[in-house]
Amino acid sequence: MIFEQIATGGCQSYLIGCPNTSAGALIDPEMSQVERYQALAAKNGVRIRYIIDTHTHADHFTGAKALGAALGVPIVMHRQSPAPFADMRVDDGDSLKVGDVLLTALHTPGHTRDSMCLVAKDRVFTGDTLLIGGTGRTDLPTGDPEQLYESLFGKLLKLDPALTIYPAHEYKGRAATTIGAEIADNPRLQKKDRAEFVAMMRALDLTMPTHLTEALRVNMSGGASVAQMLASAAASVPFISLAALSDRIAARPERHDHPRCARARRVREGSHPRRHASAARPTRTPRQRSFPPIRPCASSAIASSAKSPPSPPTRCAAWASRAPWRSMAA
Repeated sequence: MIFEQIATGGCQSYLIGCPNTSAGALIDPEMSQVERYQALAAKNGVRIRYIIDTHTHADHFTGAKALGAALGVPIVMHRQSPAPFADMRVDDGDSLKVGDVLLTALHTPGHTRDSMCLVAKDRVFTGDTLLIGGTGRTDLPTGDPEQLYESLFGKLLKLDPALTIYPAHEYKGRAATTIGAEIADNPRLQKKDRAEFVAMMRALDLTMPTHLTEALRVNMSGGASVAQMLASAAASVPFISLAALSDRIAARPERHDHPRCARARRVREGSHPRRHASAARPTRTPRQRSFPPIRPCASSAIASSAKSPPSPPTRCAAWASRAPWRSMAA
């Protein structure tokens, strides 16, 4: 079997492949290592056929969606996974063929509802169900110590003790262990009584992962993390530091030769003739409008001789001649 173990802090990812067919699979990829996984696959002459997440991660961002889109391959998760981007959902006992390598899914809930282990011929990828010297925690969303007890003592620990264990997390630099070694030395597995094991797991006082809320949001919805959104925005907007911008402005020659710039500069400095002319220009006063005097109507003499009321004043003699005024009595 072609095999590569990739560590990202405490997170462990695995690239496996068939030497006969060059088919491969990537288990528990981490977002920051996407390009490295592809480089390792090319180095080993492996074509990745499947991207597999053993469970919904709460402490890092999965690279499954990005790799699946980049390579055009299906993303494999357990059927109870909430991730909408999973293309292939497996259940307990289902097998996945990677060339001549056969991986069998073993549903092991407890750390999360959708946790599963992948059993190969000589090894088992345990995800966060069983760690080296420990077990997966059960205080995160969908965790259950009762289910973890059943997954460990009812399924996983009944496998061949010689099987090599490759967990999804390891914080002390150890590469692998075996089922037999964990049964003998793992302190949490010494609590073989159900009630004692459940009480021990519920009494653990562990700190929460740094990016718990954001990691769950991204891994359960397929959305982008804050770092991804910032990187995407920075990729489309050119960046320059303030110091570099200041140096560039200082080194840029002034455009004195442009007529418009020169005229604007003279106006600001007070040397432009237009500015002096506008300053000396007298203030305009509103124009006074005059109207012709009101002249009496031409029929006023006749009206006065008839002892009728005087005609109303009019401003237009022509109008008065065409329409003589009549009193109410007439």
